Parts: sequence; C-alpha cells; structure tokens
Amino acid sequence: QHLVQRGPVVLVFYYGYGCSHCVAQLFGLQKDLAHFRELGAEVIAVSADSPEHTSAKFSEYGRFDFPVVSDPDNRIAEQYGCFTRATPGQDEDRLHGTFLIDRSGRIIFANRGYQPFLDNKSLLFWLADQRPQPEVSEPANATPPDGEIP
Repeated sequence: QHLVQRGPVVLVFYYGYGCSHCVAQLFGLQKDLAHFRELGAEVIAVSADSPEHTSAKFSEYGRFDFPVVSDPDNRIAEQYGCFTRATPGQDEDRLHGTFLIDRSGRIIFANRGYQPFLDNKSLLFWLADQRPQPEVSEPANATPPDGEIP
C-alpha cells in the first residue's frame, strides 16, 4: 500500500529460484530497473521461497536492487489469482503473474500464465502512458490574423 502511494508498482509473482525462467525474468527486471524508476515505478518480486533460501541465492548470484519478498503460505499470490489451493477434486495450481498497479491501487495491467511475462518494453510503454502529461497552453494568438490556417 505504501509503495503504491509513491508511484506505480510493477508486481511480479515468480515460482522461485528453482525456476530458471523466473530467475531470468528477475535479471531482466534488474537490467531495466533504471527505466522503470525513471517513470516513477517500483518493482517488487514475490515468491514462496523462504527468506533464508532467497538470501542464500543472493550470496550465490548477487542481489537485486528491488525488493524480493517471501510469501511462504502463498496468501499474497492467492489474492492476485496466481495460486489456487488444492481441494479434494483439484491439485494446487501456481501461475506466474505480472501486474502494473497505479498509485490509486488500481490494477491497470495483469498477465497470469504458466510462462513468465518477459516483455518489459511493453510494461515501460504502459507506464509512460500513465504519467501525467504537462498542460500545454496555446499562445493567445494561435490563429493567423487573417483567420486562415496554413
């Protein structure tokens, strides 16, 4: 909630460090992080990995410059439709998820699926479209004196 008030958030649910595609997505987000921040957005990644496991992987591969959050009971992922608990007739199901959340807390883009969303360029375009545009004032004499528009 607090981060959203400061600006848009790119919220990413990934399977964890056991998924090479997910780790590649995190490295892609890191590579483009300066662009996200230039547009006022924060990036947050969430997985069910324990904080200890994530710390161990940070020691092995390096840290990211955005929060990587542990959701060991999948409650956050469940709220975003990225995790379904097992029921007697259905196995649990986990999806990758990428969400753009505007500063009012409204989800303006959502992608859920069995593959991570890797199109950071589109995320950046969507974020740029959400930025408030400066007002442009027309000069007082915008129409030529003779009334004809060239």
